[in-house]
Amino acid sequence: FPEKKEKGTKKKKKPATLGTVFAKAESNPIISPRTENDWESWQTFNPGAVLLLGKIHFLYRAIGDDGTSRFGYAASSDGFVVDERLPRPVYEHPETERVFNVFSYFSGGSWGGPEDPRMVVLEEDNTLYITYTACDRGELRVALTAISIEDFLSKKWKWREPVLLSPPGEIHKNWILFPEKINGRYAILHSIKPDIRVEYVDSLAFHNADYIKSYHGGPLQKGRRWDKWVRGAGAP
Repeated sequence: FPEKKEKGTKKKKKPATLGTVFAKAESNPIISPRTENDWESWQTFNPGAVLLLGKIHFLYRAIGDDGTSRFGYAASSDGFVVDERLPRPVYEHPETERVFNVFSYFSGGSWGGPEDPRMVVLEEDNTLYITYTACDRGELRVALTAISIEDFLSKKWKWREPVLLSPPGEIHKNWILFPEKINGRYAILHSIKPDIRVEYVDSLAFHNADYIKSYHGGPLQKGRRWDKWVRGAGAP
């Protein structure tokens, strides 16, 4: 029944209720650098995760002795305790020419390679898609690669040749593929400021200058880190 209120009094607002509340696991970090592996000896962070056949699979970003970023693989049955972790990287961004750039360093402490994987399963074609930030020829761009779910689960790392989604000469991060088609088209969430945007495409086979036009936020504000004033679909 509606709450009665006395004449001349204001009804008190009820405090907002929260839905799901996330809390850090007591044993943290879940994945730490391993000094015995030179490719992940320095940092391990910013993983993507996907649930397949009752197990959580991680692709995590690792930086090693050479300052290059790569993706490592780990798996967990409950999301808290790592049951399996491979000793070698499972993905490297192919570069015909390595050009060091200060942007890739400020993006997370590496001098090149793939960063920040966002993993999405599209069951209609039995494929796992990965969008990630690519330090490509001295620029920070968004790339897309894919692997069949069968190959992924059997650890046959037969990745599709990556394609670049964002235009050259611009800095972009944190794009993600929506996990199902909308009206028969793929949806890609992009842009980090001022709003998250969506681009609908008929195919994920990008070619040549087939880039997604996205607003990338303009110049950095003086005295503030970029991650303090921008947002993205794939990160808070």
